[in-house]
Amino acid sequence: MIMKKLSARESAVRNCCLSKQTKKTLELKLRAKGFSEEEIASSVEAMEEIGYIDEDEYARAFVRDSYKIKKHGRIRIINELVLRGISHEKAEKTVRNYGADECEIIRETIEKRFDENSDKAKIFKYFYSRGFEADDIRRCIDE
Repeated sequence: MIMKKLSARESAVRNCCLSKQTKKTLELKLRAKGFSEEEIASSVEAMEEIGYIDEDEYARAFVRDSYKIKKHGRIRIINELVLRGISHEKAEKTVRNYGADECEIIRETIEKRFDENSDKAKIFKYFYSRGFEADDIRRCIDE
């Protein structure tokens, strides 16, 4: 069977159908496939016009999954959204609007991952690496 090479737009549609994309992530994927900058720009613009790229919805879903599934903290979530092309302001606003209780996430995770004899420094390091703020970690550990 002979397979034809997909156009930039067809490749963009395929990527958007497989998973939610931001403009930046889609551009990177198309660039990796060797498409020209002109083809990439027109394809990304077309995906945005027809609603396949919705960065607000992407940010909301990413924040929800990061808190509920990955158990990441505010700092890490914002940084990862910025890496995916979401503006810092939009990332902060989305996280703030989600309104997760990070202390509750920390307490639940401590109950599941650590025992009473666990070193507080080890617990602190774990949560700090997951993007929680130092003051929140200390407050939640000491409660």
